[in-house]
Amino acid sequence: MDMFYAAVEMKKNPALLDLPVGVGSLDMLSTTNYVARRYGVRSGMPGYIGRKLCPSLVIVPTDFDAYRAESAVVRGIAAEYDPNFTSVGLDELTMEVTAYLRAHPSMTAADVASEFRARVFAETQLTASAGIGPTATLSKIASNYKKPNGQHELQLRTREDVMDFMKNLPVRTVPGI
Repeated sequence: MDMFYAAVEMKKNPALLDLPVGVGSLDMLSTTNYVARRYGVRSGMPGYIGRKLCPSLVIVPTDFDAYRAESAVVRGIAAEYDPNFTSVGLDELTMEVTAYLRAHPSMTAADVASEFRARVFAETQLTASAGIGPTATLSKIASNYKKPNGQHELQLRTREDVMDFMKNLPVRTVPGI
């Protein structure tokens, strides 16, 4: 999900749509919207530092009940494509769609990602980015290529393709490292 907590807050309060928004407190920001990111304000940053970078930063307290409710809708949609999807927090999940593709041979992985993202938006008015790749880690990396509200497919078919792709990535790009 794109800037999930901030997106939920902007959905709840449309007056925030064009403002720099951080979700959290002066002690720590859980996430920021793309307007705030243009000022260098980032997730995991103390809110008081964010305010120094962007004096007009609107800091909204977290509302985990709202985030859980929106996440439940997204998870319900995901379960239709992969009943065993893996969730990483409230704002991220990984689906293995091979079985779904076998049952729907006219579709590609890109079609599934596009359909999933469209359904998420139709039901939540929130955008999602998607990555398609041969592993969950590579899919996560791919999802960052077309943010916000896009999708990217890595055409990596062999081990050599993967190694050629990975060798040029900055280490910080790889989740968990």
